[in-house]
Amino acid sequence: MGDAYPDLIKTRDFIVKILLTEEQQFARTLHNGMKILKTYIEQMEGNVIDGEIVFKLKDTYGFSR
Repeated sequence: MGDAYPDLIKTRDFIVKILLTEEQQFARTLHNGMKILKTYIEQMEGNVIDGEIVFKLKDTYGFSR
């Protein structure tokens, strides 16, 4: 796509750096969400996860089905 968007070529290193940073941050976010889910599961009674926890995991930590 460099022909249509020459700035992509000029800023390639910057774009790669930003993408790697975002990927690392998302991995940390998922890791933190997994700790919350694990703690909740260890303490829950029954086999239904509370909707508030599900929403928090989806909205804040990027979990989906």
